[in-house]
Amino acid sequence: MAAGWNRDHVSRGITQGGKIFQETFIDTYDPSVLRRMQYMLYEIKWSNNKKPWQSCCHSTRTEHAEIHFIEDVFQEQRSDPSAHCSITWYMSWSPCGDCCKEIRDFLKDQPNVNLVIYVARIYWHKEETNRQGLRSLVNIGVTIRVMDLPAYSYCWRTFVDDDDEDEDDYWPRHFAPWIMLYSLELQTILQNIPSCLEISTDENQTPVFSLCVEDDQQKRALTSANRDSILFPTDHVSRGIRQGGKISKEAFMENYDPSVLPKETYLLYEIKWSSSKRPWQNCCHNSLTEHAEIYFLEDIFKKQRSDPSDHCSITWYMSWSPCGDCCKAIRGFLKDQPNVNLVIYVARIYWHKEETNRQGLRSLVNIGVSIRVMDLPVYSYCWRTFVDDEDKDEDDYWPRHYSPWIMLYSLELQSILQNIPSCLEISSGENQTPVFSLCIENDQQKRALTSANP
Repeated sequence: MAAGWNRDHVSRGITQGGKIFQETFIDTYDPSVLRRMQYMLYEIKWSNNKKPWQSCCHSTRTEHAEIHFIEDVFQEQRSDPSAHCSITWYMSWSPCGDCCKEIRDFLKDQPNVNLVIYVARIYWHKEETNRQGLRSLVNIGVTIRVMDLPAYSYCWRTFVDDDDEDEDDYWPRHFAPWIMLYSLELQTILQNIPSCLEISTDENQTPVFSLCVEDDQQKRALTSANRDSILFPTDHVSRGIRQGGKISKEAFMENYDPSVLPKETYLLYEIKWSSSKRPWQNCCHNSLTEHAEIYFLEDIFKKQRSDPSDHCSITWYMSWSPCGDCCKAIRGFLKDQPNVNLVIYVARIYWHKEETNRQGLRSLVNIGVSIRVMDLPVYSYCWRTFVDDEDKDEDDYWPRHYSPWIMLYSLELQSILQNIPSCLEISSGENQTPVFSLCIENDQQKRALTSANP
């Protein structure tokens, strides 16, 4: 490697020993910002050598990092053409279309080489030549993935110049929403369907990431290949609740889909009495004059309770979180019912920027109510428990394509409970489809939202 390249490396955050500085890694691999410089951390494992070669490089004004690796680093390191070689790249930006072509040619000339690529961001993700280039790599056997938290931790331990040996591994939980967004966008690229990610800038030139999935093709394609989507007709039967207290499949899927904004509120509830082994499970919804929560408190619970001294655990699975007024009614109810414990799961947060609603949710948590966003296991549990499913042999409902919205609402709930500014914007697309935008502008939000990710 030329001496000038080494000096350039040091000036750009790479040590003489081939490690990347902590500040440089944190700054350039943060997926929530859009840095111009491209870095590559690489690991080369030879079949005839137990010790891998690990180092890093970056782009220059005239050469992308991938080209430097192929034309310089690999040629200098390889000694035995017959030795099998496994290469892993951890890149701050994915390869562009031109670099993908160079990589294909390189792998064609090096049949004993296997390549895995991890990326923090996708480079010009809407440019068709770049999308085609990534697909062409996967088609010849290259593995391409978005860096997840374990990958960040591994890179920190392996490639970062960490002076504090006792310091914990780098585990940036606040990266999770962008990891999710880029992972979904990568799936749209590899499955050759329209992009679901928009990136714009706000007044402070801070990047704003928007998720918009408009059609069933995108939803089905974004579902894990291990499970097929479950699709049913959309006609409601008596607003979706059966005579036996079950909710119809159509009503559940339409009202609990977090990617859309239905007007009604449904409440699936479970009441467990300490004096009875069998819980009471049923469902209700709002009316024109009464919210579902009020109906439960003033009608359902009073009819079910017989012994005021009996301890009771209640769980609600709601299509919308309670509004500020309902939160006040819930507080009054729990004050009058000291033997009642309440857990609330929500699919969405109702008018999430309205301060009275935000204060209401905080006030419930402050008196011991547990509020969580519904995740995939919860959707599956509700499907098994509350949905009128005639096909008993059918798999549980496991809507993996809900994951980005689950993540967005989970982060927004954390911002509410920790009383920091909202990070979620909801607007309408061309077809009146809701568009979700994520914008986290300060370190306070990043640190606080860390707790949203287990």
